[in-house]
Amino acid sequence: MSPTSDFLLIIIAILPLVSSFFLPRHEIKNKVHFLAARDEVPDDAFEESGENALGDEYLGNLNLDISKLVDNVVPAGAGLTGTENSEQPLNQMSYFYLRDRLSLGESDLWRLTWLGGGVLGLTVGKLGQKLDWFVNVLSFEEEELKKMVKVQPSVLQLSETNLEQTVKLLHDRLGVTTKESLKKMILSYPSILCYSAKNLNAKVDFFEEVGMKRERILENPQLMTMSVEGDLWEEEGRGGIPGSLQDKAAWLRLTLDLDDVDLSQIVTQNPRILLYSLPDNIIPKVELLDEISEGHADIIILKYPLYLDYSLEGISDLVSFLKERVKLANREVAKVLIKRPTLVSNGLEKMEEVSGEWGVASSE
Repeated sequence: MSPTSDFLLIIIAILPLVSSFFLPRHEIKNKVHFLAARDEVPDDAFEESGENALGDEYLGNLNLDISKLVDNVVPAGAGLTGTENSEQPLNQMSYFYLRDRLSLGESDLWRLTWLGGGVLGLTVGKLGQKLDWFVNVLSFEEEELKKMVKVQPSVLQLSETNLEQTVKLLHDRLGVTTKESLKKMILSYPSILCYSAKNLNAKVDFFEEVGMKRERILENPQLMTMSVEGDLWEEEGRGGIPGSLQDKAAWLRLTLDLDDVDLSQIVTQNPRILLYSLPDNIIPKVELLDEISEGHADIIILKYPLYLDYSLEGISDLVSFLKERVKLANREVAKVLIKRPTLVSNGLEKMEEVSGEWGVASSE
């Protein structure tokens, strides 16, 4: 690699760090708190050491000499070509260390630079220590480390203490007892590691309140990435439509007239309902089911919560099939959906074969 190429790579590596000095301190803090409010960057999840990527130095202390920041990424005396005369070769710089250890490609490095640039402020020794923690404690393979860092580079900003506390919480509250199950959860949704203990406990408390079993949460770990409370839709100017877990549960209770047992039954049988958007998914489907069942969407969803997994187009196709192929009138369609809601799982062709068993006479 030529000196010019090395120099360009170094410039790329430090750009995210240097750019922070061109933003007012309050503006950078606002961005951090904005993300934290959406459960993306919990305030208490990161290290409090001098290498903290969200600490005072990184958050825009305008009195800091830029050379100090550069020295943190390019140690004093480091040669741009990593020759024998260099005091610090390239493999002792965080950017190149991650590239070489995790076999990261150019696109991976760009993503890490712009989305997790704070990681580049850590020393190679600290980065190695964090990566080794995943290897030694959770038996990660190098390829699994690569996958995790590519998806969620900010995990490398977490201290080992934070990581250990989160693992213990997942064990105690969710019953994650094996390395394999924990590794599977982290690789599927590594952002789970970035939430604070308070945040994760609040989510587990919510699931317990609605009667969801631990097993269902472990089968759908994405649930642990959802916001428990707060009206983000209203905040974003979208008409005050709720978007948090609590909002969805409240909407289902009110709209379908559910008691605690009913709600528990629905979310236990189909936890994915809580992952869906209210305005774009749940509300339109419930309204359609209510329309075609003549006001009995609550009965249909209670009997078969998986209905909400089907697309609006799929539900409309089902209604068209019943009317056009099976020749049922509107009221008969409603009766079929109420009496035999699980028929949709058989597929349209199978439904036609067994239509005579539905207990609803056709219009012909």
